[in-house]
Amino acid sequence: MQSFQIRLAELYTAVFDRAPDAAGLAYWSDELSSGKMNLETIAANWMTSQPEALERYPQSMSSDAFIQAIYANVLDRQPVTADYAYWGTQLDNGSVSRDAFIAAIINGAKANDSAQGQLDAALLANKAAAGIAFAEQGLNDQALAAAVVAVVDSSAQSTRAVGALIQITQDDFDDLPIALEALGHLLANSGDQGLRENTVSYLESIASNVYNADRDVLFSSIRETLTKALAQPAELGDPQSRASESLALAGNDDAQQGGGDDSAVLTGIFGVADTFSIPAGMHHVQISQFEADLDKLSLDEAAGVPVLYRGEADTYALLAVEEFDHTPGQAAFVRGTQELVIDVNGDDTITSADIVISMPGIWQLEDYNFI
Repeated sequence: MQSFQIRLAELYTAVFDRAPDAAGLAYWSDELSSGKMNLETIAANWMTSQPEALERYPQSMSSDAFIQAIYANVLDRQPVTADYAYWGTQLDNGSVSRDAFIAAIINGAKANDSAQGQLDAALLANKAAAGIAFAEQGLNDQALAAAVVAVVDSSAQSTRAVGALIQITQDDFDDLPIALEALGHLLANSGDQGLRENTVSYLESIASNVYNADRDVLFSSIRETLTKALAQPAELGDPQSRASESLALAGNDDAQQGGGDDSAVLTGIFGVADTFSIPAGMHHVQISQFEADLDKLSLDEAAGVPVLYRGEADTYALLAVEEFDHTPGQAAFVRGTQELVIDVNGDDTITSADIVISMPGIWQLEDYNFI
């Protein structure tokens, strides 16, 4: 499923210059995974039947203008004269359709191993990763989807920073644009790698520790911090402390989240194979940015027994009936709460002695890996 989503997110970037909306990504992913359509027929459908594409690229649009738009969407740069000449001829004489041209630019960006080609591939991959993160948060606002993609560049730092901002939003994304604007301005105007790394650390630290903070105040603090840091990098000289200050200013309080030594928040990196090791005695864990076909969990030590994944259930009430059978260490994923639960002692009841792992954004676990 994840590979389908990545390819669709690339297509969303190329055609619409935005992240996929949650509803759209779910629908078209189902079309792909079910075999009803392939990527080529989806691209053709978008270009010939979808109002958003028809408005962006009317038939009256010249081939040169179309080429320029797609290059900007995918590569964030303009074509050279030779590109206009070659592709313009192909488009004008009908040798290549507009949807086929888009596919060629996407595939070319991923296949070119030159220095520029590697930057192009990284940019496209980063835009796709940020797009998936946006959709997995359940967001559908198209203007916000465009703002998310606009911030991303070819650096891994930009993707991690955007992913952290999306995670911070949770269900309150009204003020996300002001933070995205500040982040985009910083990334576009600073090549200081130390500042970029500190920016990522600052945002990821907030994302890993945000509970019931006032998002209006929090995003305002993020904007102010990033704006100051561009002129004075020392503002983020200690990113973790600055993150704590922003959270405190927003009235963050982790008391309602359980706290204690048996809780943890773990954050992965989009597009990078992470292994999340759950320490012994850890019973309540939140894992963000977990990719089911890429990342792995190490759970045996924490559970104290081998973990056997039994499948999925809609609610906790169904676990004992449909998933668990008194075998210690059995696990099931609860769709309704997006939690992985491990019945450590095999009593078919989830208590404080069992392990509950929250993984927001994970929709299915066919490729789940336990170590």
